[in-house]
Amino acid sequence: MLQKKYHIDREFNIILLLSGEMDEQMTIIDHLLCDEKLLELMSADFSKRYPLSRLTGRKSTPVEVIFRMLALKHLRCLSYVKTIKNVKESLILRQFCRVYFNPLPNKSTLIRWANTLSAKTLEQINQRLTQIATQLQITQGRKMRTDGTVVATNIHFPSDNSLLVDGVKVISRILSESKSIILANCKTINLRIFRNRYWTARRISRQIDSLSKTRNESGKQRRKQAYMKLIEITKAAIKQAQKVKSILEQLDAVKSQKLLQKW
Repeated sequence: MLQKKYHIDREFNIILLLSGEMDEQMTIIDHLLCDEKLLELMSADFSKRYPLSRLTGRKSTPVEVIFRMLALKHLRCLSYVKTIKNVKESLILRQFCRVYFNPLPNKSTLIRWANTLSAKTLEQINQRLTQIATQLQITQGRKMRTDGTVVATNIHFPSDNSLLVDGVKVISRILSESKSIILANCKTINLRIFRNRYWTARRISRQIDSLSKTRNESGKQRRKQAYMKLIEITKAAIKQAQKVKSILEQLDAVKSQKLLQKW
């Protein structure tokens, strides 16, 4: 049977007075979450879990407790397990979640209730919270900040020198692919146009990265010279690519035409 909240535990409140108080931020959030309409929105979704959830069965974890524990989880970016652990070990968080001395729901219970909430209900909850915060002059409600889940990637930071090196790397790879096709059709070709400049560009790029840590004028000057050299190497690679492209355009081979699509 779905229950809305636990009865206030007066003995718990007496002990809480000896343990401390919530910080200012938590106090404001605690006040916001006291809104009855928020609990009604969640109760409407929770009651749909089973046909007679409101009337029959053993008493569930109160809607208010689930709501506040989920809010705490998102507020502090915790996992379900850590959320339960933190609430269990803190009298202040027990008060914030309105769980008092009652047993806490386990991870599976929290996840099941969280999955019961629909996207429409979450939108209504956010709108209601914005409305309350606007009325209390906590926010003006004119801007919305969205957060996204960020995962680690093997893509490096796009610094100027690294982008130049990436360009040289791609050009060198295409030159290498073009070499066998051109040599099979042309006998008198200067092999220097297939020169791989990637490793030279990479070495200079690393010099630039190490020189970026220096703050004296000598280091800045050496870094500038290294940049100029890297730019020259990139221009040389582009000239090679232009020459190879012009040769490929003169060939009728199917492979050369496919390779031209990469330019």
